[in-house]
Amino acid sequence: NAAIDAMVADIDAATQNVHLLFYIWLADGNGTKVAEAVKRAARRGVACRVLVDDLGSRDLVRGPLWRDMAAAGVETRRALVIGNPLLRALTGRIDLRNHRKIAVIDGRLAYVGSQNIVDRDFRRGIVNDELVARLEGPAAAAVAAVFASDWYLETREILALAPMPAA
Repeated sequence: NAAIDAMVADIDAATQNVHLLFYIWLADGNGTKVAEAVKRAARRGVACRVLVDDLGSRDLVRGPLWRDMAAAGVETRRALVIGNPLLRALTGRIDLRNHRKIAVIDGRLAYVGSQNIVDRDFRRGIVNDELVARLEGPAAAAVAAVFASDWYLETREILALAPMPAA
């Protein structure tokens, strides 16, 4: 929860852009906290892009929180769209997923690790203790490039990257 709270605080302080890419994002307590922060950022003119895996975040993309983010001005996209699972099995592999869990804020700081945007106890009876690192400087710029490449694969939009800070 501390990592989610720190991410929300950094999103609330964003001035240029917020880029989030997560495998699982649920509309639970933590998921709603992050979504609300991204919506606030978009409403104050920050360019916000959210990319989630179509399988891992299937409940989010079918629900009102996803639509609310888009209505607030957040660019929302689904990675590796499945469509009809029966047809997908015939036309491609359903098991190839985007398992990244990254956030990039203003191109200058990033979060990486194993934590999805979910409550700590999202699996009944199992407490998930995850590792999350907050990065600044050249490491954050490298994570920004990873987000930009995944965004391009789904949208064909080339994102401008901030200049790489000096090491």
